[in-house]
Amino acid sequence: MKTITLFDNSLTVLQYSDHLKNKQRWCEIVEDVKQTSVNTNNFNHSTVFESVPTLHMNNEFNKFIYSDEIINFCSKKAHDIILPRDKKFSCVSMWATFIPPYGQLLPKEHDGVFYGSFFLHSPPDSGMIAFHNDVSDLYYSKFGNTIHNEFNHNIQILNMPEGGIYIVPSFLKTGTTTNMSEHTNIQINFVLDIIQK
Repeated sequence: MKTITLFDNSLTVLQYSDHLKNKQRWCEIVEDVKQTSVNTNNFNHSTVFESVPTLHMNNEFNKFIYSDEIINFCSKKAHDIILPRDKKFSCVSMWATFIPPYGQLLPKEHDGVFYGSFFLHSPPDSGMIAFHNDVSDLYYSKFGNTIHNEFNHNIQILNMPEGGIYIVPSFLKTGTTTNMSEHTNIQINFVLDIIQK
C-alpha cells in the first residue's frame, strides 16, 4: 500500500528560542501599538507589520520574521514543494491579537500559503486553538458513536503553549475556544506567502 499526500494539512510546531528573553518587551510594544494604531479592529486586532507599501515594522517583529525558526521553516517548505528559483516565502502581514477574558476567535481562513500563531502570552485556562477541517460533519457522522480523534472528527483542539509557534496551511479555518481566565491572551499572528525575489 502506498500513501500519497494530495494537500498539505500538516501542522508545524516550533518553539521561539528568544521568547523568555524578549517577552516583556514584546508585551510593551504590542500594548503601545494597540493604544496608538489606526489599524485596529474592535480593539482586539492591531496590525504590526504589512509588506510595502504600508510598512509597519519594529525591530522585535523583524527579529521574529528572520529568526532561525521561521527561516528554517520557509527553507524546508521551499524545498518540499520545489519552489522556483525566482520565488521565495515571505511574511506579508503580521498582527497582534488580544483575546480578552470570555472572548474567543471565530474560525477563519487566511490569505497567503501559511498562517502562523505565536503565543506571546498564554495564561492557563485562556483557551485552546481550534483547527477546522472543511469536511462536512455529515461525513464524520457515518462513523457512528465513536470517540472523536483526528481520523473521525473535523475539529482539532490543541493547547497554546506560551512561546510556541503553530504554522498551518492558510486554507484551514483557525479559531480558539473561550478564554476562561481573567487575563488577556496575546498572540502574534502572521501570514507567509510566495512572492517574487
